[in-house]
Amino acid sequence: MTGNHTAYKQVKGRKTPAEEIAELYEGLKQSHLNDFDVMLSGYCPTAAVVNEVGKIARESRLKSTTKPGSFFWGEAPPKSCHVSPRC
Repeated sequence: MTGNHTAYKQVKGRKTPAEEIAELYEGLKQSHLNDFDVMLSGYCPTAAVVNEVGKIARESRLKSTTKPGSFFWGEAPPKSCHVSPRC
């Protein structure tokens, strides 16, 4: 893996492209499996992925306007955080 440091000694897997996230979410919508109460997002490796995850969160939040408080989107802080004031 190249690029940003994850604070872990090893990293497995691959970076999922924004197009694949959009495609997976579209499949969930077609199967009526997109009624989330909570959305937890972690590390997003590119701006395109951040935008795609944001679209999903905004859509879910918009759907929940008839039931205030029925959708929450949070971001998990990294285990070793030295930059963000939230740590």
